[in-house]
Parts: sequence; structure tokens; C-alpha cells
Amino acid sequence: MVIKSIIMAPSTANVKVTLGDDRGEERFFILRELWQKLLEKAPVKEGTKVTESLYTAICGLADRTRAVAEAGRIIAGSDKSRKEIEKKLKDKGFSEKHAVYATAAYVRRGLLDDRSACVRIAEKEVRNKHRGRHRVISYLTSRGFERQDAQVAADAVAGELYDEALEYNIEHRYPGILSGGRDEKRKAFAALVRMGFDTGEIWSCADRMKDETGR
Repeated sequence: MVIKSIIMAPSTANVKVTLGDDRGEERFFILRELWQKLLEKAPVKEGTKVTESLYTAICGLADRTRAVAEAGRIIAGSDKSRKEIEKKLKDKGFSEKHAVYATAAYVRRGLLDDRSACVRIAEKEVRNKHRGRHRVISYLTSRGFERQDAQVAADAVAGELYDEALEYNIEHRYPGILSGGRDEKRKAFAALVRMGFDTGEIWSCADRMKDETGR
């Protein structure tokens, strides 16, 4: 088997490599930066005989290129942590080495940033799911973000949003804390704690809402 052609695509960073012999051809697409690294190790060109080690190297570079492309599709969907993306790639059959390389490629380009994603997700969790700070931190760490980044992101959410989230929960989900009996208040309070709100802020908000509604 020999390398029949090498085409450097003018508008992309890919290289099209065709290997062939009398049994047929195989085509590979490889990121240009990966191809350049291969060339630093071996003077590969059209007509070069493909040894077993060279064939293995080319297959590996093509797999790594596919991992980068798949990571791009995952990133385009919604905010995810680097660990989440790596797991999804491994679930799709990519090796851990290629999954790590793919996510690192987007980190280098500034297209994957756990800290920024963490902040955006934290705000969505408070705005849309009405969660408190502790629940937000727990949720972010469960998705693969570092705990320190999760804490910073939770702290970055405006206090007013947490207040609105707590008021929403009391008004629409657990109104028993305002006018229910002892058991109902206890259950409502426990539920609000599980939603991630502090004891003090729960009672403070409940007292304020009682005064406003006259309950």
C-alpha cells in the first residue's frame, strides 16, 4: 500500500489522504495541524510506502480529527462542561485520549470555557428552575464543573434573582409555609431547603410575604 494522493484543502484545516493498492483505496481526513506533526516525524509524501506503523498513525490522526468534529457539534448544542463533552465522546466510541485532545482543542481556541459556561448555566437554573444557591452549586458539580467554579458562578447570580426564585417557590409550590398548619409548614420549609435556600432567607422571605398579603 502506498500514499496515492495528499490534498491540502484551501478553505479548511483538513488534509485529504488517499491510500491504495490493487485491493482498493482508503480515504482519510486529518486536521492540518495533526498532519504537520506527522510530517515532523516522517517525510511522508505521495508515493510513500505505507508501513504498518504509518498506517496506524494515519488512522489515529483521522480518529482524532473525527473526535474534534464531533466535539464541535456537541458544543454548538448548549453549554456543557469539558468533562461532560469528554464523556459524550467516549460514549460515542472515541478513546479517552482522543476525547481529551478534542476538548483541549476548543479550549485553546477559546470556544470552550468551563467558567463562563458555569455562570450562564447558574443564572438559567435560578431564572428558569427557581433554585437556590446551594442547589445550583450541587447541580453544576454533578455536571462535571469544578466546585470552585460552581461556587463562583452561583455567587455571580444577582441576589434579586434568588429573591424572586424563593418568592416564586413559596407562592406557587409551597404556600403552606405562609398559612398552613405546623406539619404543612415543616414540609414546605424542608422542601425549600432542598431547593437550595438558606434557613434564614426562607423565614425572612416568608415573613415579608405574610406582611404583604396580610396572612
